[in-house]
Amino acid sequence: MARDDDDDDMKEADTPRAVPASDVLCPVDFSPQLAQPASPAAAPLPVAVRLPSPAPAAPARPARKDADAEVAALRRELAAAVAERDALRGEAARLRAMTETFFNAVVLNPQRNERFAGECRVLLAKAIGKLDFVERLRWIDCSFPSTPANAPTLRCREWRGLGDSVWDVAWAPTWTCDVAVDARHVVKYAMLLRCAGLRLEGAVRVALTPSLDELRCSFVAVPRVETAVECSVTVGALPVPRLELLGIFEDRVRSEFLKWLTAEMVAPAQFVHVEPKAKHRQPGMDLSPDDVRVATEAARAARARANPDADDPVC
Repeated sequence: MARDDDDDDMKEADTPRAVPASDVLCPVDFSPQLAQPASPAAAPLPVAVRLPSPAPAAPARPARKDADAEVAALRRELAAAVAERDALRGEAARLRAMTETFFNAVVLNPQRNERFAGECRVLLAKAIGKLDFVERLRWIDCSFPSTPANAPTLRCREWRGLGDSVWDVAWAPTWTCDVAVDARHVVKYAMLLRCAGLRLEGAVRVALTPSLDELRCSFVAVPRVETAVECSVTVGALPVPRLELLGIFEDRVRSEFLKWLTAEMVAPAQFVHVEPKAKHRQPGMDLSPDDVRVATEAARAARARANPDADDPVC
């Protein structure tokens, strides 16, 4: 009996029992731990550090005396450049004055202006004669004085010598043209026109021979031309206000002048002046046809102005 009890106790000791989790002790590993290499993702990126470059060595400052000498040399060079500039300006001014005087003496002398006046009378007669409401052209009087005040202003643009140069021309002479006509628009009336205020601007190419006995000039392009036309109208002895027909006169005069200028003096056309050989001429002898024509037209215009009711029209 006692033996059976001992057997039972031995069986219970051999039978495993459930141990609560709180009673289980975690084993501790006391073996030496080896350091594990860090992962590549966790490794810090290298930082580039820019070291400051060494400052350049400051140039050695010149001595006080060297600086003063350099400033004095620069001042002398500046004074020489200013003197050279003034000399060139003076030479250019003298060249321009000489060219203006020469151009005025050769192209716009009294004899040449008389011929221009004759051509202008013919031009105005042709322009006004085309108007339907003009019944009669009584007279035309042109005044083209040749004075230094009426000379054009020239400014050199290109200079390759006497044989080839280009000049900017600005010209505003005190030239006038007076025209008297009989016209009819509803009623018959007399009109006195005055063409004045001529302004011309453009570029002129000039060619002179070395002996200065031949001049060729032409406008590079059609110049800008302005003119003004004034008028007074009377019906019998009664003056009337300005007519709307005056604009027709202005347009016709300007268009005819530009047409003549383009045909005579705009490239490829040229104005050519050849200085005649000097010879002794007696007054009234050896007159050219142009001289006779100009004198005849001047006498006819003077007679028409003195006797407005005469039946001898200018054209």
